[in-house]
Amino acid sequence: DILRTLRSLPKVKKVFIRSGIRFDYVLADKKDHFLEELCKYHVSGQLKVAPEHISDSVLSLMGKPPVAVYNKFREEYKKINERIGKKQYLVPYLMSSHPGSTLKEAVELAKEYKHVIYVGGLNHDQDLEGQDRADLTLPYGQDRLITELLEVRPDMTIVMLAGSPVSMKPWADRAKAIVWMSYSGMEGGTALAEVLFGAVNPSGKLAETLPEEIPECFRKEAYFPGRPLTDEEKKHMNAHLTQTYAEGIFVGYRYYEKNRIPVQFCFGHGLSYTDFTYDNLKIEEIPSKARANGFDVQLQVRNVGALEGKETVQLYLGEKTVSPENPVKELKAFEKICLRPRETKTVLLKITMEDFMHYDEAAGTWRLKHGDYRIYVGSSLQDIQLTQDITI
Repeated sequence: DILRTLRSLPKVKKVFIRSGIRFDYVLADKKDHFLEELCKYHVSGQLKVAPEHISDSVLSLMGKPPVAVYNKFREEYKKINERIGKKQYLVPYLMSSHPGSTLKEAVELAKEYKHVIYVGGLNHDQDLEGQDRADLTLPYGQDRLITELLEVRPDMTIVMLAGSPVSMKPWADRAKAIVWMSYSGMEGGTALAEVLFGAVNPSGKLAETLPEEIPECFRKEAYFPGRPLTDEEKKHMNAHLTQTYAEGIFVGYRYYEKNRIPVQFCFGHGLSYTDFTYDNLKIEEIPSKARANGFDVQLQVRNVGALEGKETVQLYLGEKTVSPENPVKELKAFEKICLRPRETKTVLLKITMEDFMHYDEAAGTWRLKHGDYRIYVGSSLQDIQLTQDITI
């Protein structure tokens, strides 16, 4: 999007994006009035701008550390901000591997603005194939930066871009609003702006658990990194290590809930600018000539807020008395609905007899265990609104 916008603006001589360092930069025409337009598209300090008259020195700095190049760009950006109105646009802040040099300045700048949006998280120095992260700590000293920014701007909105969980424990309880963005593609910036400024009511739900830390069991060799292949195994496999999936079915939220491990944000979690209530849960068996084919689960959801919004109704199923070999509960059905303010809708979810079955490894087949089960309905794994027991 940024490239497309730049190329459509007047007086752009060339656009040069270099990967492999933690920021991009643009070389432009000597006349820099188009930078006023560019500032409108400037998000979170990820784009650095330099007029053509410093291009020679910029090019000579390419072999130097990113901070050195960034500081040169920043001098020019300050001049532009002063000319078009310093208070209009926040001077970009670089989250480098040396945050101490500019942290104080970032905090001072935050004091000058009524609203502050922090955009951080991970990048592809951390989120990439071929290597694993040792912990969930945010890189580049971000925890310290966020903590100090919250001291001067307690209502600061925090946006996390990451393709895998990060620890927000040092500051999450103090934050008024956290937006988990993931890597949202070319239109991600547009989507974020629409959510932050209220053009769209957010309705996303987490498709994974965000743990507080990497569980100790995952560090055991039984899980990772595995054991070297034996000489006999090497004859049949083109590999160096063999990985044993010792966790069985206890993957993701099943593991955390079964072992009662606290998490930052659970599977299925996601907030809205409006509120919903759940009521009138009804469960009816679907008749069949041979045996029951399953159950119809019906309930009503009401938007009790002042804004139109979408809610994802989630149905989980588990044994009333949980067996050691089974999860506490598992997601079996869900439905996303849109509700106007004060509107109520009836939601119908179906579960089949296969949803009650578990695989018997010894017998090599799926088996239905008779007994008492519990149906949970809510907006996330932990935010359960309605429950009802049934007997199979």
